[in-house]
Amino acid sequence: MELYFTGPPVVGEGTVAVPVSLVGHGEQPPELRVLASVQDAAGQVTAQAAVDVMIRRDAPVPLTVQLPTGTDPATVTVVLAGRPQTLHYRIGSVPLPALQD
Repeated sequence: MELYFTGPPVVGEGTVAVPVSLVGHGEQPPELRVLASVQDAAGQVTAQAAVDVMIRRDAPVPLTVQLPTGTDPATVTVVLAGRPQTLHYRIGSVPLPALQD
């Protein structure tokens, strides 16, 4: 199972939009739960959401999780319930430059 950001989380008026995608490989359950949370600078969870996603074998399933920003959003965490896949994104961080060939 692959879990990845498809773009940076976007902080808007009172919300954080977290774009992710899942790709199932091999035998997978037909549905997985994506858990997303926003933490403040002290690491305290200020908002969280759960989304159930129908998995397609070897095909990306994009979704955007909407969370309230809470106060002082600093980090977004995304996990697959019951799985080891975890993503972290520091809000306001500078993206790494693209590799040049």
